[in-house]
Amino acid sequence: MVMELLCRGGEWWPQPLGVTAAYISGTSLLLKLGSHTLVGTGRHLMLSDHAMQVLLPVKQPATREVEGIPGLRVEAIRDESAEVCLASTSGDVRLILRGVLGTRWADAIRAAADAALLAKTVPLWEQNSLDEAEREGRRSHRRRHEGGVGLAWLGSGLLRRIALFGNSSAYSIRAWISEGRWHLHLYTSRSVADHRVRHDEFLTRLIDDDCGLPLVVTRQRCSCDRAVSGSDGDLDCVFELQHRDRRTLGALHLTCRWEDTSHVDFAETLRRVGAGSHWIERVLPPPGGPAAPDRHELARGRARCTGETAPQALRAMSTPVGRHVILPAGSAQAQLESLLLSEIGSGGVDHAGWRPGEPALMISKVVGDHDSLTLHVPPRHLPKFINRSLPWHIDDGSEIFGITGLRCKISGSGVTLYRLGLPGRIDLRGITKKQWRVAVVLASSKVRETSSTAIPCWTHDPYDFTPQEKEALQKQRYEYAHDGPVLPDGLHELMSAVLRRLRILDSDPRHTGVSLWTTPYTTVPTVNIEWGTAPSLDTVAAAFQDPFLGIPGLTMSDSPYSTRVNLRQDQGAMLCLRFSAAGFWNSERADLSNQRRAVRNQQMPSINEDVEGGW
Repeated sequence: MVMELLCRGGEWWPQPLGVTAAYISGTSLLLKLGSHTLVGTGRHLMLSDHAMQVLLPVKQPATREVEGIPGLRVEAIRDESAEVCLASTSGDVRLILRGVLGTRWADAIRAAADAALLAKTVPLWEQNSLDEAEREGRRSHRRRHEGGVGLAWLGSGLLRRIALFGNSSAYSIRAWISEGRWHLHLYTSRSVADHRVRHDEFLTRLIDDDCGLPLVVTRQRCSCDRAVSGSDGDLDCVFELQHRDRRTLGALHLTCRWEDTSHVDFAETLRRVGAGSHWIERVLPPPGGPAAPDRHELARGRARCTGETAPQALRAMSTPVGRHVILPAGSAQAQLESLLLSEIGSGGVDHAGWRPGEPALMISKVVGDHDSLTLHVPPRHLPKFINRSLPWHIDDGSEIFGITGLRCKISGSGVTLYRLGLPGRIDLRGITKKQWRVAVVLASSKVRETSSTAIPCWTHDPYDFTPQEKEALQKQRYEYAHDGPVLPDGLHELMSAVLRRLRILDSDPRHTGVSLWTTPYTTVPTVNIEWGTAPSLDTVAAAFQDPFLGIPGLTMSDSPYSTRVNLRQDQGAMLCLRFSAAGFWNSERADLSNQRRAVRNQQMPSINEDVEGGW
């Protein structure tokens, strides 16, 4: 039933059917979920919400029919995992649903209760015992899946082999039960070559003697010859499968559909729900463009954008080079990155120990995947980074400074930042626990110079907002929905793309600081970047528009100023580049920086042995 119900409702998934992996341990099954799904109404829904709304049982008062899994109960919630089992059973058989970092299962369960109330159904999952309607629902399910048509073994086998779909050539999967059999539709772009080879590989893995299901193909109709002959339109290759012994009930109807996707941008839709760019480039090859430069040349170009070394960039480019070498973030990850960039960019040049030629906005290296981002922040800039990003509350007001709901986890490899209720993560690498503790002390002392009553919200509950944060969320202009803060379309993605290419702005050692701010609610939502002395305006504009290393969809817009360039993105947002030839750095600011640097070193002299170059 889990397989059948998880397939319902979602139109687009970041991975096949929203499940990234399945792990089997005795009588337990652990499913790792992706971030979001796009439902038929066009709304992005967190997969934790989707899972609770389709799995937890509710009763229709009029017909007494049960939707969901009869008898399913939530047994425990541990961090990002929810354990569910069936009531009135031994309890040994359980399903563990593991969400992405920041998943809040309590909110997902409340959202399922709200959805039941809106649909005028009765939630049953809070009852200790089985409802009579659930008992009848179990009997009906048993007759349907184990007796009359025998589909339970097939659905369970497909769920436990979910990775087969992710390794296929399909960009979308649909699955349902109808007419006594499972139906699987795999949608593949016509731009993917070797159609027959692709579906034959999938079938071979599906019915493999050692790892596959005990199935055999009983009938097939293949249209691959029409594809080779250049026939236009959609083509279907259909396969009927049943158990090898020909006696066990249960059948699978598999359709491999080859779709003409040249007229729509499915890749952007998948990227918005958090799909990985490596996978997207494989199942939806990008349209033809200019010939890619040499791989080593691309690696050097990527290194100039990210702060990596050329060998590191070359190793990171582990898959064949696609249209863009720097991976874009998924929708939820882009939201988290845009919030961080808004906070650390709004302070302008850091005068507390900053020197011309040091990394822009305190970040020396940035490496992104579709659902995570790794940053390297020099230890001497950590206190400033903490003050700018993590949330602080001032007792005499309701305002929260920093990113509301941002929390941190400390490990041996560094620090992980995540936002409550928003999938995605930002990893700070190369930071020891001692360096982090000292940076927190320095950050706290700096905040309390402004207000002695400042309270760090991020030391509160790692899985819930503080009362002050909840109050502030109601007043902020960024309206907080369960699937993330709302900003104009395209602005999150644009800011994330800028952050992932941040070192473009300090690629010349003569640069004298960077300042960044947004104007999100104007006619054209805009990200503004201003920097001084070097690199030149033309150099930065060309880098952001590079066909392989730049931001996709940027085109030059008219600008009446010689020191400003407007680059408009396809999604409607705009990047405004502002160049100051005179620069931001002068003798007054240098003296102020030297004074603050000396004071800081006097306050914490013992830490200097752990930090190269001092604080």
